[in-house]
Amino acid sequence: MRSLLRQLIMIAGLSVFLCATVDICQMWAAGMHVQAAGSVDEGDEVASLSTDQSEDRPEMIMIVSVPGLSFQEWAPLVMKQMPNMKRLAEQSGIAALNVRTPERGIEDVYLTINAGAPAVVPSGIQAYQVIDEADAEAVTSSLRTGRGSDDSAAAMNQSRAVQNGDDAASGPIDASSVAEMHELRMDRDSDGDATPVARGWTTDRSFSRNGWERFERFTGHEAVSGEIVVPELGYLVKINEAQTYGAQIGRLGDVLSAHGVRLAVFGHRIDGDGVKSDAPLMLMNGAGKLPGGNITEAWLIHDPSSPYGYRTDTEKLLNEIKNLTSTVGTPPASSSVILIEYGDWYSLDQERRNYASEQWETVRWRELRKLDELIGQLMALVETHSYAQLWVMSPQSHAEAIRAKLHVTPFILYEHRTANQSGSPGLLTSPTTKRPGLISLHDLGPTLLAAVGVTDTEGWLGFAAERHNRRDALQWLLHDVNKMRNVYELRTNVVAIFVAYEVLVLLLALLMVLLRWHKPLKWMRLPLISVLVAPLVILLLGFIPGYSPGTLAAVLIIVVFLISLCCISLPNWLSIFLIAVANAVVLLADGIVGSKLLKYSIMGYDPMIGARYYGIGNEYMGVLVGSAVLAIAMFVQFVQAVRTSAAQTSGRLMSSTLALPPRQSRHPHGLERIGRIHPRVMAVISSAVLIAITIYMAAPNGGTNAGGALTACAAFGVAWLSIFGRDRLRRIGTLRLLWIVAALLIVGLLLLWLLNQWLNVSGASGKSHIGRAMDLLTSGRIDLISGMIVRKLQMNLNLIRVSAWGKVLLTGIFVLAVLLLRPRGVLRTWQETRPVWMGGFTAVIVGAIVALALNDSGIVAAGTMIVYAAAPILLLVSEEVVDKR
Repeated sequence: MRSLLRQLIMIAGLSVFLCATVDICQMWAAGMHVQAAGSVDEGDEVASLSTDQSEDRPEMIMIVSVPGLSFQEWAPLVMKQMPNMKRLAEQSGIAALNVRTPERGIEDVYLTINAGAPAVVPSGIQAYQVIDEADAEAVTSSLRTGRGSDDSAAAMNQSRAVQNGDDAASGPIDASSVAEMHELRMDRDSDGDATPVARGWTTDRSFSRNGWERFERFTGHEAVSGEIVVPELGYLVKINEAQTYGAQIGRLGDVLSAHGVRLAVFGHRIDGDGVKSDAPLMLMNGAGKLPGGNITEAWLIHDPSSPYGYRTDTEKLLNEIKNLTSTVGTPPASSSVILIEYGDWYSLDQERRNYASEQWETVRWRELRKLDELIGQLMALVETHSYAQLWVMSPQSHAEAIRAKLHVTPFILYEHRTANQSGSPGLLTSPTTKRPGLISLHDLGPTLLAAVGVTDTEGWLGFAAERHNRRDALQWLLHDVNKMRNVYELRTNVVAIFVAYEVLVLLLALLMVLLRWHKPLKWMRLPLISVLVAPLVILLLGFIPGYSPGTLAAVLIIVVFLISLCCISLPNWLSIFLIAVANAVVLLADGIVGSKLLKYSIMGYDPMIGARYYGIGNEYMGVLVGSAVLAIAMFVQFVQAVRTSAAQTSGRLMSSTLALPPRQSRHPHGLERIGRIHPRVMAVISSAVLIAITIYMAAPNGGTNAGGALTACAAFGVAWLSIFGRDRLRRIGTLRLLWIVAALLIVGLLLLWLLNQWLNVSGASGKSHIGRAMDLLTSGRIDLISGMIVRKLQMNLNLIRVSAWGKVLLTGIFVLAVLLLRPRGVLRTWQETRPVWMGGFTAVIVGAIVALALNDSGIVAAGTMIVYAAAPILLLVSEEVVDKR
């Protein structure tokens, strides 16, 4: 067993070394071979939000995107100054929206919603409004002859009607829009022709002829007057085909258009680089087009007091939308989806650093009142229809909110029906998050499709949102977001410190063992036990997530110290056993009742960045597997020691390592009863416990951790064979061990398939990410499966380089390797006197290796698991060193 343990430690160390080497080679290759595709810049009732009955489709779905809007603007004191926003939030389904994308840009959020999977947008790709030569000539002639902008608008509408077959999908162009458009952007060159020019910092990006000329040149498709086009569509598609997410550019626009939904986009935003119009990426079709809307700078009014000297003309915007929706709801008109990007609030945040403090507060409140007024006007417009929806979203929080760890953004879905004008308050959720008040940006596409009657959303990464009716939804959501923020802030500050503490404790204990510092070793028990206790206390902090991060950190330190202080009064084996049992029991109980503690644990979920929404994460997966193996090994070894001691001499005390508390030592008859437990009974009970934990890991409504289930199969299988197997199986050779682990992994895969496919009766929405991956496999989508595997490997390789848990893993491997050699003969003696311990420690190491290999963040699971081998061995070895003094 000692030889096997040495080989396992060598394998673990070699695995980490190879992973790091591969990562370095990949970084070198990436620098040597730059590819074009990689050059991307940086108590409730559940109410359905939609129906599949065509006659109950909303006449209009208006989506208002407010870049920069955050939960700081939803604070109670701020909401008092925004009555329309407050009223809308109190009458709607609301949620925190996770907007994380691979590149974390606003344009990436829009395209991700469109593509049904994470997508990236290279720098500089924008949408353009098409104004063809006939339109430009008509306007130019009108301006030359001094005729009014009404004639210009009429000429443009007549030209568009001829070219589009009198298609009114994009609505008529307002005369004032035409006049101002040309007043802002058109000068005459030396020949008297109207040409786009720069005005201030802007260029005529959205109105210029160059945009649609490039579209026709790059795509080979004709650009029709009034359309919105994305010229670099081909490059955009190639970039995302080179990714591994399976994004389908234009998917949302294609599906909506195929079902007769009218689409339009209005507005843009401004930053220091000029005007940005990438909101059309959310609704464009596969050809890179949108049939209607207006993204020109016609919406801008010169206003020196506004950010960058311009503000949105909301009155003109409302008139344009009214014209577009004037025929909505009258047969045979179809549903209409209108996206409005209101960029004034974003522009203010981009200029924030230039404002004096007092002036900033004045301008900030003025812009919030303007936003609130627009929300009230749009809400009133929606309520003129018999059935319509108003969505308010933010593709990204502003910089101050991000610094305050508020990465999720507010989302509102308001439904107006004639029979229910006031709306219904509630919390939105979806099968993606399985958590009330939290949805993902991947859910927005399926939710929009479901609202217009499209029920087939197979292949989309997200699901349609549902509403849980709740009267105090707004207050509940604000409180929940505050708890998520506290946990996220505490995680970023505490985890690195805790990891450094673990490394320091393990190395100091090893040094004291090697130098045989007897007196310091006695006190070293406290920090070693605290390393095992800390994950349990961190989990229990989920009871009080609403407190400040400083308070939570203080509670963590105090409680860990007190529990560790109590444990050092017990024998080491008993302390290890009780801590391991507590870890396993609390984690399983919490998982059974809905993971109430894991949701708000700094080693649990991370909804702020969308790392995990449900199940058990890799941090606590490692804790659970390691604790379960330790608990069984400690107890079985104790029972065997009692049985052996009773057989040798009645009433004789056990060795110092297994010394009993005074109360137990005075009751030998109780020990005899424990010693009479039949090995088969222990084997059956242990099997039941380990199988139950494995099933919990694999179940879609349990731990939902595929890598964890496979890790549990390998570690638990090796532990059971080492502890309860016959003598010939206890002395497992390396080759036989590899075959056993391979067989156990096959059993784990079959268990995952059984629980997530064969026994799943709740349909696609009830499946976890494991079940959906298996659906892809059975449908032959090897490309998506291989892409998923590549992403997980890349994540693991990256975490090995940057994750703090990697340092714990390396430290644990180093400690175990040294203990195999020094103190001389200790582990060799244990192989004969305490074979169950050795079998348990071997199983933990096997589990750490499997976790490292089979999890997307396996370094994290392996790091937390290896501690449950290194720290107990140090505790038990140090006790023997002290006793031999």
